[in-house]
Amino acid sequence: MSRRVVVLGAGHGGGEVVAALRAGGFDGPLTLVGDEATPPYQRPPLSKSFLLGASPADELLARPRSFYEQQQVDLVLGRRVDHVDTTARTVQVGDESVPYDVLVLALGGRPRMLADPAAAKADNLHQVKTHADVERLRDRLAPGTRVGVVGGGFVGLEVAASARKRGAEVTVLELAPRLLGRVCSEVVAEHVASLHGARGVDVRTGVTGLHLVTGDDGRIARVATDQGIVEVDEVVVGIGMTPETGPAEQAGLAVDDGILVDADYRTSAPDVFAIGDCARVLRPDGSTLRLESAPHAASSARRVAAVILGRETPPDAAPWFWSHQFEVKIQMAGDPSARVSRWVTRGDMAGGSFLTFGIVEDRIVRIEAVDRPAEFAQTKSWLDRPIPSVIDRLADESYSIRQLFARP
Repeated sequence: MSRRVVVLGAGHGGGEVVAALRAGGFDGPLTLVGDEATPPYQRPPLSKSFLLGASPADELLARPRSFYEQQQVDLVLGRRVDHVDTTARTVQVGDESVPYDVLVLALGGRPRMLADPAAAKADNLHQVKTHADVERLRDRLAPGTRVGVVGGGFVGLEVAASARKRGAEVTVLELAPRLLGRVCSEVVAEHVASLHGARGVDVRTGVTGLHLVTGDDGRIARVATDQGIVEVDEVVVGIGMTPETGPAEQAGLAVDDGILVDADYRTSAPDVFAIGDCARVLRPDGSTLRLESAPHAASSARRVAAVILGRETPPDAAPWFWSHQFEVKIQMAGDPSARVSRWVTRGDMAGGSFLTFGIVEDRIVRIEAVDRPAEFAQTKSWLDRPIPSVIDRLADESYSIRQLFARP
């Protein structure tokens, strides 16, 4: 008798699990549960093309709605999971108890919120997670709208670029000394700051004392900081994400800023897996890593599907991320927490087309590219390999990347 697989979370990772299982020949019952009313959709465009109005909602769907019926996937949408019982092997969805043989937690995360009391009340404060969040923000953007963006990470900067392209007056407020502190080198962060400044975004870093000031109507009227007061019509908060671990904690699974899993994404309970943004993976050296990215959600989903199918698991690809801001493409590969000894930069920084390589001894441990997608793709597979003969020539553009990385 075929086992029943239940996937909690109809985001990118959840959708990839059910698709990979069916593609791999799994013919048992499959249930996908999500708290939004929409089938799995691509979230990276939300802060970019969707906010600009260039992508209708249906174009963001990971797969056509008909896919789930054709593949006999039972979609349970617009419902939250109330309880997980790993002894009885059931999940409670509303008044329905759904049995499982294998459970996959693809719960994602929720945006962090400012501790400021005004943040919970004002209707002109926005976060960017769902279609509905972005549609609400988009409806309020017009030429001259004053937008304060709290947070200089990818989401905040993508929103800033999109809002500016819609004619808004945008101020970015970042508490850290520089932009993109968690994910990018200083070289790329400085370039991005210059890019935004040249396009009219007021970028302020190292901000302290930030608090929201409301007007008589309860809306946020200004954001006060040590670097002055910013008058605003709308405020967007993009200060990172908290992994959604509630159902796992309730079920007694091991959790530590993410659901703890092994290299095959097994949790501490039998036949329960966790993937994507909500999972924290134990690595061979004893450290743990949690990644927030669509590529990681997809790769972890495919690995878990292989484990469920009893097949050889695909090797984990190096973590990678990407962003579009204005017309510029930014790509990164490698563990963002890796300690880099030195950076070697190749290309035309002033012209806005370059790569920078993070080096440890004779290995490249991180690669970051600004508008160099072809060379980024050619070098990504060389991460963490010993290549001592290449390191000193990386910056020399008289050698092509193809020459430098030619396989023996």
